[in-house]
Amino acid sequence: MLKVTVSGVYFTQGQQGKENTPYEFTKEIPEIPENWILALVKARFLPIWIAEERKKNQKNWKPFDGVKSCYLANYEKTETPDKLVGKNVFEMDETELQNVAAKYLLTEVPVPYTVPLNELRNLVALNYLKVIKGVKVDKNEDKEKLAFYKRNSVGEWILDFSGESFILESIEHKEESFEKPIVKQSLSDILNTNSSKAQPKQSVELTEEELAALEG
Repeated sequence: MLKVTVSGVYFTQGQQGKENTPYEFTKEIPEIPENWILALVKARFLPIWIAEERKKNQKNWKPFDGVKSCYLANYEKTETPDKLVGKNVFEMDETELQNVAAKYLLTEVPVPYTVPLNELRNLVALNYLKVIKGVKVDKNEDKEKLAFYKRNSVGEWILDFSGESFILESIEHKEESFEKPIVKQSLSDILNTNSSKAQPKQSVELTEEELAALEG
């Protein structure tokens, strides 16, 4: 696992406009390629950590609206074992599924709290098959051959993993995985990726246009 320390500011829309709140977290995440750390922390872990903090400290809490800045102060490997390998995707909660998406670099899996839990499990399983197992599922002729696709009442292809178990395997990331810190559902493609390993001082500062996109 990796222990990361991040800090920055998130905002909510209050009665008097935007309310900025500073944050700082030191947490463990799955081991991922160096150049992906900040992007994946911001896209997949910060929403969960901030929501948990707000629930803990506020009786009448509400979701935050966006992350204004994110600074990666430090990261280091730990001796904590990875608990994902050998687990069944269809028994996982939101946090575990986001851990899977980060660990296996499943960039097409939605970020936290954007789809129902059952749908998220299906999408994690599907993208794991595509990315890790190399299963072709993009064309209709491919879907005809796969047991986990079926047509609904209007003839559309839908995922159906019902009754299945889906056990994760251990992997080693290929070298090219270290060079593309992109998560499609986030604004994290604006990162400084030239960090040093000892002091990886990376940060994200969003423009007004990007903040507007987060709000909308």
